[in-house]
Amino acid sequence: MDAATTVTHLLVVADDQPYLLGKVRSTFSDLSTVQVVRDRRRAERRTTRAQPPERERRVGERRSFEVGAQLSRFGWVLIPLRQSVSV
Repeated sequence: MDAATTVTHLLVVADDQPYLLGKVRSTFSDLSTVQVVRDRRRAERRTTRAQPPERERRVGERRSFEVGAQLSRFGWVLIPLRQSVSV
C-alpha cells in the first residue's frame, strides 16, 4: 500500500491459520481499502474481575462483537474501522 491508501477495514486472520492468511492476502491484494493482518495477540486482554465495578464507567458497549470468538470459530474476522486510516 502506498502513502495515499485509505484503509476502511481490517481483516484479521487467526495466528494458527497460515494457509488461510496467504489465501486471504492474495484474494484482497487488489483491494486497497482492506488491510489483512495476522492476529498477534497471545491472550485476551480483558479478563473477568472477581468483583464487578461499583458503577459502569462507559455509556455503552463499544464492541459490537467478540473478535476472539469469531477468530476461533471462523479463523478470520472483518473489522470495520470507525474512521478511515491512511497508511
